Amino acid sequence: MKLMYPARNLVLAGTLLLSLSCSTAPPAQSQMTAVQTSNAGMPALPSGRTASGLRESLIPGNAALERGPGTQDDDNGLLLSAEEGVLAWALYGFDPGSRSADSISVLLSMPPGSAAWIALPDYELGRWEWHGPFNTAKTLAIDEARYLSPSGQLHCLLSNSSGTPFTVNALSFRTWSAFNAVPTASLSADLTSGPAPLSVNFDASGSVDSDGRIAFYLWDLDGDAAFELTSLEPHASSKFPLPGQNTVTVAAVDDEGGYGLAELELSVDTPPSAAPLALLTADRQSGLAPFVVNFDASASSDPDGEILLHEWDFDGDGSFDAYGPAPQAQHVYPLRGTYTARLRVTDNDGLQAEASLQLTLPGEWSQFGMDLSHSRQSPYNGPAGKALHWSFDTGDDVFSSPSLAPDGTVYIGSLDFSLYAINPDGSLKWSFPTGGIVYSSAAIADDGTIYFGSDDYSLYALNPDGSLKWKFETGFTVFSSPAVGRDGTIYFGSLDNHLYALSPDGTQKWAFAAGDWVRSSPAIAADGTVYFGSYDYSFYALNPDGSLKWSFPTGKGIYDSPAIGSDGTVYFGSFDDNFYALNPDGSLQWSYPLNDNISCSPSIAADGTIYVGGWDTNMYALSPQGELKWTFPTGHWVVSSPAIGANGNIYFGSADHRVYCLSPDGSLQWQYGTGNWVRSSPAIAADGTLYIGSEDGRLYAFGS
Repeated sequence: MKLMYPARNLVLAGTLLLSLSCSTAPPAQSQMTAVQTSNAGMPALPSGRTASGLRESLIPGNAALERGPGTQDDDNGLLLSAEEGVLAWALYGFDPGSRSADSISVLLSMPPGSAAWIALPDYELGRWEWHGPFNTAKTLAIDEARYLSPSGQLHCLLSNSSGTPFTVNALSFRTWSAFNAVPTASLSADLTSGPAPLSVNFDASGSVDSDGRIAFYLWDLDGDAAFELTSLEPHASSKFPLPGQNTVTVAAVDDEGGYGLAELELSVDTPPSAAPLALLTADRQSGLAPFVVNFDASASSDPDGEILLHEWDFDGDGSFDAYGPAPQAQHVYPLRGTYTARLRVTDNDGLQAEASLQLTLPGEWSQFGMDLSHSRQSPYNGPAGKALHWSFDTGDDVFSSPSLAPDGTVYIGSLDFSLYAINPDGSLKWSFPTGGIVYSSAAIADDGTIYFGSDDYSLYALNPDGSLKWKFETGFTVFSSPAVGRDGTIYFGSLDNHLYALSPDGTQKWAFAAGDWVRSSPAIAADGTVYFGSYDYSFYALNPDGSLKWSFPTGKGIYDSPAIGSDGTVYFGSFDDNFYALNPDGSLQWSYPLNDNISCSPSIAADGTIYVGGWDTNMYALSPQGELKWTFPTGHWVVSSPAIGANGNIYFGSADHRVYCLSPDGSLQWQYGTGNWVRSSPAIAADGTLYIGSEDGRLYAFGS
């Protein structure tokens, strides 16, 4: 609410009271009796008085003496909000002092459907006198013999029981009073000139009142002859974004309602040349070496000119490797590792700005989902045909998904209680027995350590030769596939309802307790956030120290593992038949309903397309905005998570005993029949070989 400068002097009608003598709680609306009052403007002035003696006090709506339930401050006063039939109320008090009370006006902001009741205490009858309902501002005349308390004070009660909120902006109390010496206002500022945008702190503490005290301050900060800010303190701040002259006015209002004005002139200058803003993006930030990255700085800008030069430091060594006017660049990273790409832009005034981003290049498909974001994007093309190089027979069903070491070794678990290391030619390198089935996929650290879980309640760490390095025991089965973070931390879930973080030596760093099983394999964002789902109907985001960042509720349990898009969007499915896209802050971006449970972990293509399979037998392709691009029907559940080749081809298995290869448009390239369900998720090697397991007990290797 803005209060226009009044044409007459304001006089505050005394200090607010702390209590109401012989006051009782306001009655419910059903007990209210409406008293008819005039709506035709101001009440007639009492005889023997002249208009020149009339003074007024304006009290903000949030200055109530007492408040009932359902009240809260808002930007324009006091909000009276209550459920229908529940009374919200606010009590205000005034002290006319030596003056005579004349009238009171209530200023309200009321949407359709709201209704206000106004009550004045009738001390002759010993009860509240109710007026209403009103849906606009209202003025009531004051009968001092009836409405003033024995101590000479006036109270006013506002209430709302309509169920529709409204705001009390202010109460205006008019009195007939003797002369009051108005205050002398003073105004200073920490700055009176400077370049735009200019932020200024104002100080009116030098204002004085010769016969009382300063009660509050009214501020006109934008020079429009209207007070838009009321404060009890003599300080205010404002920002002036544009060059030009500005006049700021303060009214120092005393305890008698009189006020004095003070003005201050500000000069806001044209700012000097502004530096440019550098913004850098890449079409991908993780993948396998050799890794081709397309950088884009076209979102960079200069507020007062243009950018003339772009300089590129691709490896973060402090030296610029390329430069020119174009805002795009391409670079090939031949080796695995973590790189910081840096951009510097220079504008037409010679001013510069920089931006950077981090790239992570694992050596191979070293863990479930390939990388920490579980994008399942490969920089290599998978096989164009269904030629079978070889198959390796384990002792039982293969649910586990293959992981690949830099030397080409393929690691796969089996329900025969073993983890297998298989050479690229299909021969056995070694096997490691555990005490339970191995559903978990292996994760391979930079030092060659192999981590995987087992149904014997343990997470294992093996040396590259297959010997045991250490074993960590949990309280139940470990179906979750571990993820190895950038600092070497191993993250995994257990059916003992915990997500664990271990140091590379096998010692526990922390454990987070969910409300039910954790089968989901965690994905790790660039900022270290750990994402995973649980059977407790919740999706979780943890800080790197294991503390809860946020959780998101779903309608049923979460079986699959999440994937993280290049913009930080987190994707996952639930047994409530919905596929979700969440913002990094945990808010819902969109959800897409499938026709059955989802236990397939999603994959994200270079163009942002999300691929996910459902128990309804279909493979889905969704746009980054959550719109359906296409579906491909199979003969049974799709649990296998797709692998995406460099050319965009999509590889996955189905419980209909087949391995599929689809084009990016959803058309079939080829299919291959195995001896049983295919729940294993495929991996693509540097030579283009596609590895995938089947519940017929075999690991298959396909090539062109």
